[in-house]
Amino acid sequence: MGARAIVREARFAETSPDEWWETMAQLAELGPDADTSIAKLPLTWSGTGESSRRTRRIRYSGANLTVTMPSVTAIHRFASEVGDEVFEVPVTVDQPGSSIAAWVQVRRDPSGRWRAHPRQVPQSWDRERIAGG
Repeated sequence: MGARAIVREARFAETSPDEWWETMAQLAELGPDADTSIAKLPLTWSGTGESSRRTRRIRYSGANLTVTMPSVTAIHRFASEVGDEVFEVPVTVDQPGSSIAAWVQVRRDPSGRWRAHPRQVPQSWDRERIAGG
């Protein structure tokens, strides 16, 4: 089963944290046919060994779009836990007129810089802009 994305007119940034995480859980494809070879940043995870709690999400804005995703701190901790291998992170991007929700693959490039690779993004979306390229 391939990665899916949701595109809609309503802005994901305006949803409550619970609604946002519920949408991302639906897209996570954690069923029996899911590709489990790639780690996914858990929806509830502290990264500190303490009891799990909802992973903190942050909204980053600029250049006519808003990106909502787990905090950079949570992503760095998770990367350390999985040995800096490729992993997936839930992301929503709001731009004028439409929004998208999807999981993106994150990996380090040869220079050590983190790169996000959106999957199943509609043609009308600028994949490089979403990935921060």
